[in-house]
Amino acid sequence: MIQQLGIVSVEDVFKQLTNLFGCANWKVEHTAETYQAVATTCKLCALAKKMGGASPCHGWCIDPMAAMINSLVANQRKTATIRIESTLMDDISCALAINVSHTADKEV
Repeated sequence: MIQQLGIVSVEDVFKQLTNLFGCANWKVEHTAETYQAVATTCKLCALAKKMGGASPCHGWCIDPMAAMINSLVANQRKTATIRIESTLMDDISCALAINVSHTADKEV
């Protein structure tokens, strides 16, 4: 799926999903090996709140994006640590901190 969407970087995960679904307005800042992704609006979250439903954040958004990021960086011999700082269900923004580091080479 990553290849079909033309995703080659962590930023692309957010950019391409925003372009494809138009759900959240993700903005990504990148410094060294850290990415800060923030969305201040999300149509799915707004709908869930309006209808009194459960949070869609993990199952429909964060978990699939995390899987894409982990797959992408694994192909580059790196690992990603993704920390959820806030979601729009509970706060004024959805904020994720993503730290990407090189995987230590294992001796055979």
